[in-house]
Amino acid sequence: MQKNKLKFPWLLVGITSSVAFLYALIRYHFFGTTTVQNIPLYLGNKVMAINGVVFFIVYLFRKKNYYIGGLSYVFILGHLTLSLLLLNPHYFPNFFDAYSGFTGLINLSLLFGVLSFLGLWIYHQIKKGNTLFAVFTTTVLLNSILTGAALHLFFMGIQGWVEPSNWKGGLPPITLIALLIVAIGFFRKDID
Repeated sequence: MQKNKLKFPWLLVGITSSVAFLYALIRYHFFGTTTVQNIPLYLGNKVMAINGVVFFIVYLFRKKNYYIGGLSYVFILGHLTLSLLLLNPHYFPNFFDAYSGFTGLINLSLLFGVLSFLGLWIYHQIKKGNTLFAVFTTTVLLNSILTGAALHLFFMGIQGWVEPSNWKGGLPPITLIALLIVAIGFFRKDID
């Protein structure tokens, strides 16, 4: 009797989640100000974000793996949900100004994050056979998703990137790492 090979990428989920969590724990807890009670949501959000980006880029290079594509969507949706729960001046004081709420850079970051997520949702609709969105070509849509994600990360993180001496523990911010991972996606060869 031959065992069915499980196509779900458990090993990749375990590795990316563990590495992202350990990095975030070291950077934001041991060298930062994240308290133990804030670890589940705050660091969980970082893990969801990195996993979403990693799985999306892996999917771009291995489009036939349905599970990897689905996981990218689920992790990014998890990141979106946790971000909404955490979006306040206590967790992200640099995102807010004293007068109008969000800073200009964060307004742009959130806009491009939402646009990128909507592009990802449309892409998944197309892959499920929804002809309503057939006006988009896959290449244009994927490049739009990557560009939106890159701009989301850029506007969110640029102020913290320019002073490496201020990096917690000398470790680069997760937004910078995620931007570099997103950039890899532009080097794919589209095969539909």
